[in-house]
Amino acid sequence: MESSNDSSSVFENYEYCGNVKKYLEAKLKDCGKSVKELTLASGYAQGSVDKFKRHCSEWHELLRPIPRKYLDAIGGKVEDIGQMVELDLYDFEEVCKVPRFVRHYTVRVFAGIYSSAFFGTVSKSEFTELGPKGEMALSELIEDGILQEVTSTRVWLRDPSAELIPEDIRKVGRRDFDKIWPILQCLHRELPVPEQEAIERIKAHPTNGKLRCCIKHPQLVTIFIEPDGKVWESYYKPGFKLTKQTIVFGSNGSLIGRSFIQGKEIEWSKLLSL
Repeated sequence: MESSNDSSSVFENYEYCGNVKKYLEAKLKDCGKSVKELTLASGYAQGSVDKFKRHCSEWHELLRPIPRKYLDAIGGKVEDIGQMVELDLYDFEEVCKVPRFVRHYTVRVFAGIYSSAFFGTVSKSEFTELGPKGEMALSELIEDGILQEVTSTRVWLRDPSAELIPEDIRKVGRRDFDKIWPILQCLHRELPVPEQEAIERIKAHPTNGKLRCCIKHPQLVTIFIEPDGKVWESYYKPGFKLTKQTIVFGSNGSLIGRSFIQGKEIEWSKLLSL
């Protein structure tokens, strides 16, 4: 079995239809056409360059159906897209075999309003209650990259797979080390949380039975935990369909559990405390 650090790197390197995206970028780079030429060739009016550029960015992220005219303009071929998807399917199947671990999950508070909950965090008050020395140690541990703020009131280990060495911590958090070291050890023991254990802990949480929760593994799968305890998965398997004028890719799950008001994302986790 791979270590949690190995699995983290696999997930960090995985991208939904990553080979397709690389193919599109390479074709755009090599086509030798100006933005104005591509705008017109893609069926946009001469004065719609800014609109074309916005849409082009979304095409390359596979967030908007790609016009066949644009694919033709950059020298791409539907057959090549099919071959890239085959490679992406192989990557998808391989990453699905890797053990998954969880650091945080999303809670649906109301329709369109979400907050984040975290495993392996500790309140800043654990440090500040130690007095000025504890506050200084907390600042030093954050500045040195050992701890990371996840909310305005809580921190966690930036890299839970890294070994905690007393001598290194003593150098950074030298103030009240004997009191700070147990806090860090507790955090280290808490992480990482295997996916199935995380699901069971979410089901046992007081919010269960009231609120819908989900665990998101970006661009791969979202695991939903319903109030009645039912668990189901939504995988984002690489694929596309053709229409007469466009190439349409499936969802990568990037918008799940996110709140938007007038097109701007709202981070409710900073406003709500669960």
